[in-house]
Amino acid sequence: TSEISFCAVCNQSTQFTMFRTPEYTKDGVSAVNQGIQFSDGTKTDGTTKGVIREGDVYTGYHWTKSVCTKCGSINSNTGYSSGENFYAYGRNVYIIYDCAENFMKPLEEKMTCTSEGSDHHRVTTQSGSYCGICYGTVRKESSVLEGHHYEKKVLPQQDKNRFEVREICKDCGYTKTQYIAAKSVVANYYGNADGKSHSITVTHLSDEGVAVSVLYGNTADNCNLGTPPSYKKAGEYTVYYQIVYRYEGVEITENGVSYILLRDAGTGTGSQNNAEQAECACGDPDCCCGENCDGNNCDSQCSTHQYRFLERVEATCEMEGYERYICRGCGKIIVKNREGKKEHEWENHVVREADCVTEGKVLKICRLCGKASYETIPCGEHQFVKRTVNATCTLPGYTLTECRVCGEKVINDIGSTLPHEYEPHKVEATCLAGGHTLHRCEGCGSSFITDYTVALGHEYNEGLIITDPTCTGSGVMEYDCKRCGYRKIEGSASTGHEPGEEATCNTPQVCIHCGAVIKSALGHDYQSERVEPTERELGYTLYTCSRCGDSYKTDFVQSESRNNETNPENMDNDHVTDRNGRIIVGEYLIFVNDTSSGNPIQGASVTLKDNGEIMVVLPDGRMLDVSRQVTVTVLNKKNVKPVKGVAVTVSDTAYSVFSSTTGVDGSVTVPEDDTLHHVLESHNIYMYGYPDRTFRADGNMTRAEASAVFARLLAERRGDDPGTYSEKNPTVYVDVSKTQWYSGYICYLSSFGILSGENGGMFRPDDSITRSELTAIAVRFYNVFSMQKVWFPININDFTDVEQSDWASVYINEAYSRGWIRGYGDGTFRGQNFISRAEMIAITNNLLNRSPDIDYIDASSSSVVRFIDLGKNHWAYYQIMEASNGHHSDRTNERESWLSVYPAV
Repeated sequence: TSEISFCAVCNQSTQFTMFRTPEYTKDGVSAVNQGIQFSDGTKTDGTTKGVIREGDVYTGYHWTKSVCTKCGSINSNTGYSSGENFYAYGRNVYIIYDCAENFMKPLEEKMTCTSEGSDHHRVTTQSGSYCGICYGTVRKESSVLEGHHYEKKVLPQQDKNRFEVREICKDCGYTKTQYIAAKSVVANYYGNADGKSHSITVTHLSDEGVAVSVLYGNTADNCNLGTPPSYKKAGEYTVYYQIVYRYEGVEITENGVSYILLRDAGTGTGSQNNAEQAECACGDPDCCCGENCDGNNCDSQCSTHQYRFLERVEATCEMEGYERYICRGCGKIIVKNREGKKEHEWENHVVREADCVTEGKVLKICRLCGKASYETIPCGEHQFVKRTVNATCTLPGYTLTECRVCGEKVINDIGSTLPHEYEPHKVEATCLAGGHTLHRCEGCGSSFITDYTVALGHEYNEGLIITDPTCTGSGVMEYDCKRCGYRKIEGSASTGHEPGEEATCNTPQVCIHCGAVIKSALGHDYQSERVEPTERELGYTLYTCSRCGDSYKTDFVQSESRNNETNPENMDNDHVTDRNGRIIVGEYLIFVNDTSSGNPIQGASVTLKDNGEIMVVLPDGRMLDVSRQVTVTVLNKKNVKPVKGVAVTVSDTAYSVFSSTTGVDGSVTVPEDDTLHHVLESHNIYMYGYPDRTFRADGNMTRAEASAVFARLLAERRGDDPGTYSEKNPTVYVDVSKTQWYSGYICYLSSFGILSGENGGMFRPDDSITRSELTAIAVRFYNVFSMQKVWFPININDFTDVEQSDWASVYINEAYSRGWIRGYGDGTFRGQNFISRAEMIAITNNLLNRSPDIDYIDASSSSVVRFIDLGKNHWAYYQIMEASNGHHSDRTNERESWLSVYPAV
């Protein structure tokens, strides 16, 4: 969460980010019970330690840590040195707090059901509460047996001629299934046209409770007759039917077709086609007159019959078979070759298998005549098996009866739960863990803990020295616990730097052991004295250092008797070389040139010391190395002849220094070709990351943050303490109070004229700084930092969006000419854009002539400072490494090689 609280570092109310996590232990007993107040085991006294027993049972307490979003300090809202939580100030630890009752909120209650047979299910209820701040959770669970709450559902299964009846418990989903047969057999009719009505036969085989309705018709799409049609005349007839089965509001419709076949038995007397016809009295067995004929009227119209075969009627299960013959002459028909009825050929069709609950049914259909009937198979008996479930400490006992065939379950004889039987188990204390007595129920495994004792703590031996401490690095000691053998490694404090000789104007104070720079070179404190020209002597300004006595002359003015028209003395006696690389100093006419190209070097500062030595300081951007040599030529200004034996010292703004003596040609060239110029430098950290190990390279810099960076660099160079500057001097801006962390830095830079505010005395310290503002501050800072006060207004403008009338144009042109800044690809500078932390580092490194050693940084990943949000693919990665890692380096010519890294001094 984000909260407002008073920060002891910022000395004002700021926004804090609060981190909270619930406390869980093995037994639910809080660290508070042992007097522990902080997450590293420290107790409320801030000294003694305890052991935190982490586990999975919520204690009702939570751990809290806070971070100031303004200054990045940890737990800075706990106070410096008072209050019960003073120990947490500045430490990466959590503080324990009680989850107050008004923080607790109920958990959503959840219920689950699990089937326990056909009659019961178990209902399990989960509930509890949780802390609305840290989300620590207390869960509760209970269970009870309940009877099923069935809901019936009837489903038609037309392809299987049945209804499926499901009874489903609406709580647990347990399902019982029963099948109800929906079956009818429609038999075709085959017979003779005997003058009677004949039709199809429908036999219903459905289970009890099934309602059946049948409609008939002569076409498939028009079944609207309540009774089947019947026929008397010989012929073949098709009967369509639609049978509807209804069971508890659910229907199954069956559509079908059946057939009626009636055969004609013949015409005339005795033409009945009846297999049971009695013989005529005439004695002819094939006579068809009938049993009432006396035999006197059986004369045929033919004297001799000529019979031929008419048809064959096959025997069926219902009637005999026979052959009929007809006389060609008179048409008399006789019956011969009678065949008796056939037996039914039954085929069995299982409608439903019998089980422990439902009767079975078998449908019997004659394959010859289609006659149907069914048989009922009685239910089988359940094959019950009883099983006793013993009661436990958490569940009641009961008897479970279950059918091994159908799975039917019955629970009865439900008893009560048993009491817990706790057995004590003593756990001795160890070096790391406290002792206790565990009381565990052997029946269910539940437990609780009593009789706590604190951890014994390690008992270490005298220790073994692994590494001695150095000035900046800790020593390493190895200790072994006599009791458990645990081995720990501890660091001893670093010895600290031992200062060598005091810093002078040119020499820094360094540690006599490791050579680290403790105090930078003081720099010359020149005091000026003006000497006016006389009739015969030049006038000049004499600069003398108040600390070391070093002096030089400059700003020469011709004597009144000099001929300005014919003498080299007509040159302006400035203290820097002109565009031809020339300057007159004392009795000398001096030229400073680039050795390789012969081009003159403008802007070199030249001084003639009292001992006759000539000092040459190259302008900004001009470095000394074997590839960029400088030649200094010394001539007598009267006769313009070379002067031999003059001591000449040449240096650049990076403090590379070479000395030599003029030869017969009056010149010196430095450095010599076979000389590699080595300068040992110490570059301190001037830009830091944030407490969360991020650097935020693309984040904007504020005006206060930029001021702090330049103030620290200048103070390090001059040996000042800018942090306390505002305490000794009045604040110069109405919006910068003495209590602000940045007030000393801003006042310090303002005293040198490096910073300026706005009309009304506003500085706007918390506003993001623009590219134009930063460039102006950087140029003014460097003129003080370099102690040269060299200024060349260059009237060039390579940026399309920078007008010469712009207040910052002179600064932008100056920084551009020195190579400190670059624009964008489209030729713009975008001076009103805010500058990022990475962009400021790039400008500052250019200004300080500091460059990263890429090979050293890549090979020393374990020793250099790194940031979790900064990878090598970032354009300013190595520039940021240069600014955020203190290091000793060897500058060979213009290349900087890192020797080692060290923390901030």
